[in-house]
This record gives sequence, structure tokens and C-alpha cells, in this order.
Amino acid sequence: MKDIISLTQNLPLTNLDLLSVGVTIAAIALLGFIVYISNTKSVTSISFLMFCVVTMLWSFFNYLSYQTEDPTTSLIVLRTVIFLAFWHSFTFFNFLYVFPRDIVKFPWWYKYLLFPFVLVISLWTLFGSFVFSGMTMINGTFEPEVAPGIAFFVMTVLLLVFTGFFFLLRRIAGAKKNQKEPYNIILIGALITFFLLFLANLILPAVFEVTRFIPLGAVTIFPFAAFTAYAIFKHKTFKVANLGSSLMAFFLCVATFIEVVFAENYGQLVLRLGIFLFVLLISIQFVKNIVALEAITKNLEEANKKLQSLDKLKSEFISLASHQLRSPLTVIKGYASTLTDGVLGELTPKQQEIVQHIYTAASGLGNVVEDFLSVTKIEQGGMKYVFEKTDVKKIVEDLASDMKIAAEAKHLMFTSSVPHQSECLMNVDGVKLKQVFLNLVDNSIKYTKEGFVHVDFSIQKNNKEVTFSVSDSGAGVSPETKDKLFTKFSRGEAGALNSGGSGLGLYLAHEIVKAHHGKIVVESEGLGKGSKFSVVIPFLQDTALIAA
Repeated sequence: MKDIISLTQNLPLTNLDLLSVGVTIAAIALLGFIVYISNTKSVTSISFLMFCVVTMLWSFFNYLSYQTEDPTTSLIVLRTVIFLAFWHSFTFFNFLYVFPRDIVKFPWWYKYLLFPFVLVISLWTLFGSFVFSGMTMINGTFEPEVAPGIAFFVMTVLLLVFTGFFFLLRRIAGAKKNQKEPYNIILIGALITFFLLFLANLILPAVFEVTRFIPLGAVTIFPFAAFTAYAIFKHKTFKVANLGSSLMAFFLCVATFIEVVFAENYGQLVLRLGIFLFVLLISIQFVKNIVALEAITKNLEEANKKLQSLDKLKSEFISLASHQLRSPLTVIKGYASTLTDGVLGELTPKQQEIVQHIYTAASGLGNVVEDFLSVTKIEQGGMKYVFEKTDVKKIVEDLASDMKIAAEAKHLMFTSSVPHQSECLMNVDGVKLKQVFLNLVDNSIKYTKEGFVHVDFSIQKNNKEVTFSVSDSGAGVSPETKDKLFTKFSRGEAGALNSGGSGLGLYLAHEIVKAHHGKIVVESEGLGKGSKFSVVIPFLQDTALIAA
């Protein structure tokens, strides 16, 4: 064992030492920024980033302190190491004090005693002779002159470290069984780190006279940083995808730093070091963007869930309200019809007109209610279709006969073109298909002030489909409106001509036609130039065309 240790001692500090320190510093930097970027407002994330930044600086100057030979430079570097060691122990204590909280109100002793004390003492070690008073020549080498303040420094560092452990152990003791895991992970990382520090800085130098591992402080600190980052990830339940992107960025940094280690001259060293720093910053930004993207995705998913919940509540409310409105509307229509029929006595012309208005308004509102109920059924998957052999030609003929009266009442020329064969049987839901045809013809009449409305029904035997179309000389449809005509509550630019509609008719027509494996086609040269709506319904495989 002693032979191995002696051999290790005689090995020079090579580029491999620089590689281990550089890789560890890059890893700690990435861990700190990943945790911070994941939640920039959390005091735990901020405290961990502070610890990682101080660790990086302390590790760098600690390594540098064993590479400098100039006494003046060595003194400055050594004082910087002690200065950073103060803040290293303080940020360690600070992190254990706040973990895992996002918001912390620091007590008075922290703000007015502890923090000012650490600030003053650390500055004294950096710019004064509190710990190292100077450099002196011993056995041909320059060694620091240790001042009495070194004992105070050690006591302060140990006090901060052990106080941090006290807060951690107190939280472990007070946590519930299922909440102890993050604390235990941090405790394990801290114990590993302090064992390595104790081994590298005390046991090996004092017992075996091996000092070559003292400059590699970053390597000894890394276990705590890694275990702590994992504990934060575990506690905050971050996604594995973020961890994967972070590992990729880390290995990229390692690859570029290896180039720095094996630089052959000063020029190459400066160039490759600059590339390494650039890659490190780009990697941090890359991980930041990944985390931001995940946060946006998570917010969108939550917003989508809320919207789906609200949409469901809206549908349920509309369904309930519509059902509640249906009964009184039926009563109103019934009484209006009774009055119109003269069952309760003859009405004057003025009374007859008023009752007719009541009946018409109730019928219109009833249609709106039915539209809302149909939409709710579609959204909830409850729309039922009764597919059976139905004479579609007969539906079109009856519809054309009924709607001709309404068109002529507006002084419109109404024409229809229907094949002469006796029947056109198809496997369809006749009631709902008639609702589609009725809605299209009704819209043409309502949105046409003057001119014509023409209904056409044709059978394509070769294509095995039928086409129902209605064309008019009315308000027309703009190209911008075509794409949104069949969405809910869409009324188009000509909606003012029929302000009493629900805006659901074309949406329902589209859904019903889609259930029949068909399509609706809209043609129009623009506003004020009329339009043509065509419904194409294919014959289902188990249905034959019967025409005579």
C-alpha cells in the first residue's frame, strides 16, 4: 500500500489533473444553471446556483495556487482561496438552511449579524493579513506566513458547515416518512464530499505525505453538487428529457475541454480555452431553452386541461338549460296554437297577429334550443343516428314544396330540379338528413333579398353518390369566410340579415353529413354575388341504388 502511495506521490501534476478539475467545474456549472433555470424565482434554486458559482471559483483558484511560483502572485491567489472558502462554507450553510423552500423570510440574525460578519471577515482575508501575512523562503521554496487569524478562519468555516448540517438533520427528523428522500440524498452527497475532503486534505498529507490531491478540490466537491441537483430534480419532479439534454451539453463541454488540456503551446491554449468557454455558455443557453420549452409545454397542457374542463362544464350547462327551456316553450306554442284555432273564442285580426308572433318567436327559440342540444350531443359523443333505407328523392321533393311557399312570401323565384325516377333509396338517417337540406335552403331564402333560389338533386350512378345543392342570388360568401363557415357560432359577413339564428346550423349540417361519410362544398364568387352549397352523400356498401 505504501509503495503505491509513494509512487502516486512521485507522479507530477500533469494535464490529467487539469482535465479532472476542468471537467468537474464544467459539470458543477451546468448543474447549477440547470437547477436555477428550472425555477428562477425559487430561493432554493438561487442558493444552489450561488453555491455552484463559488465552488467553481474556489476550485479554480485552489488548483491555481499549486501552479504559481512567483511569491507575490502566490500570496494573492492563496488569499483569494481563503476568501472564497469563507463564501463556500457560507453558501453551503445558506443552501441547507433554505432547502427545499421556494420562498424564505430570513431572520434578523441572518441579515444583520451573520451576513455582514462573513462579508467583513472574508474581505479582511483578501485584502489584509488576517490569515496570510506574507511569503517567506523555506528550504528554497516560498511558503505563506500563517497569521493567528487562521484558527479563527477554521473555526468559522467549521461552524457554518456544521450549522448547515444541523438544519439538514433537523428537517430530516421533522419530515414525514415519505418526504425524507430528498434530504437523505443531500446528506449522502455531503458525507461523501466531506469524506473526500478529509481524505485529500488531512489523512493523505498528514499520514502518508501525499499532497498531490489537494489541488483537486473540485473533484471532492462534485458529489455534493451532483447529489443535491438530483434531490432538487426529485423533489420538483422535473422531466427526464431535461436531464438528457443536460447530459448531452455536459459531454460536449468535456470534449472541448480535453482539447484545452492537450494544447501544445500558449497560442493553442488560449484559442481552445476560448472555444471551451464559448461552448460552455452555449450549452447553458441550450439547456435554458429546453427548460423554458418544457415549462411552456407544461403550461399549455395545464391550460388545455382547464379549457377541456370548462368546455365540458359549458356543454353540461347548455344541455341542462336547453332541457329546462324546452318544456315551457312547448307550453307557449300549445297555448298560442289553441288561441289561433279559436277554441277559446274568435280573435280579432290584431289579436290573431299578436298570437301568431308569439307562436313564431316560440318556434324560433325552440329551434335554437334544439340546435344547442344537438351540439351538446355531438360534443359528448351522444348523437344517435338511425340509418335505414330512406327515399332521399322524396325528402327533397317534400322540402322543395314546403320551402317554395316561404321563398315566394319574400317575392323570390323558387325552382327545383329533381330526377323523374320513382325512388332513390339510401341507407341514411332521413330525419337528420332532411334537417341538413332544410337548413341550407332556409339560409338561402333568408340571405337573399331579391332574385332566385334553386334546389337541385342529382344521382351519379357511376360514382355511387347523390348530390343535393341549393344556389341563390343572395349575399354570397367571401374567400376568408369559407374556411370558418362550418365552425360553431360562425355567421359570416351577411349574418346581420338573419340576426335571430343560433350560428350552429351549418356546424350541425357539417357534422351530420360527416357522419354519413359525405361532404359539403361551398361555391361563391364573393360578397353580393350569390352562393351555392352542395351536399355529396355516397352510397354505403350495403345499400344499392333503387331507381325506376
